[in-house]
Amino acid sequence: MHNGTSKYNMTDDCWSAADPQGYKDKCGAYVNSGASNHYFLDHTKFQNYQPLENQNITTVDGCSLKAVGIGDVLIELQNGSKRTPTLVKNAVFAPDMAFMLISVSRLDQADCSVDFKKDMCTI
Repeated sequence: MHNGTSKYNMTDDCWSAADPQGYKDKCGAYVNSGASNHYFLDHTKFQNYQPLENQNITTVDGCSLKAVGIGDVLIELQNGSKRTPTLVKNAVFAPDMAFMLISVSRLDQADCSVDFKKDMCTI
């Protein structure tokens, strides 16, 4: 992960990690302290992609989703008025997730700090 500072606006628009009602169009990425991995929805964004077989993800609300592959994903994070390219390593491809999840524990393992304050998350 890039060592710059990025902020995410946090809302309650997405209450479930499963997508039974089409929330994908409405939600972006969420920084999540309970996620064990980073989860992404778009297969075309992956680099070094490796398929996974028989891997399931159990969401906080009890849904079971398929983890289809793993690899690195290049994303752009808001950094003030600029956007900073950031490589997210070992992200899981989970096409049935409602939104992307960025794992706080994985950020911590990558020596990033995460601060939640006033409905914002700063990495």
